Amino acid sequence: MTTPEQIVAALERMSYLLRQVEWDLAYPDRLTPLQRQILWYLYAYPDRARATHLSRYLGVKKPTISIALALLERKGYVRRETDPRDRRSHRLRLTEKAQTLMPRLSLEKLVKAVSTLPEADQQRIREGLYLLLEGLVERGVIQEAYLCATCGHFDRGRGYCNLLQKPLPLAERRLLCREHSLLASKG
Repeated sequence: MTTPEQIVAALERMSYLLRQVEWDLAYPDRLTPLQRQILWYLYAYPDRARATHLSRYLGVKKPTISIALALLERKGYVRRETDPRDRRSHRLRLTEKAQTLMPRLSLEKLVKAVSTLPEADQQRIREGLYLLLEGLVERGVIQEAYLCATCGHFDRGRGYCNLLQKPLPLAERRLLCREHSLLASKG
């Protein structure tokens, strides 16, 4: 097997293992991995709490997100609030019931496992995965990843964030930026 094939095989294996960890975390509360991911996203990024953002970030079609959100609403984990600036639009909010659930849904065990690696290895893995995500977006394999490279504020030629007004070396680029602005909306 070539090195790229070995990397893809390792990523594939990691995805299976991650999915199993997500099932193990979600199942006691009668959630699916997708529902767990939705709750975690809304917990981590409440300012991007719309079905469209969820669909883009999770790489799932909007009807699938809508069904998952309806189930989460029925279970009492999510509520919709009408956006005061646009009555047709809704923001998604976690309920108090969901807030108390979040520590149990954390991937903390994986974070602890990664933290046992030497710092230099952690940085190399992070940067390598970031570059891989950038490449997947560039090649059209994935739509949107909320990376600096796909942001309207980011000047790739200079490696510079116009919003933060500073250069962003690879180690500082974000995997999910709260201020992300799609390139399509750029001037």
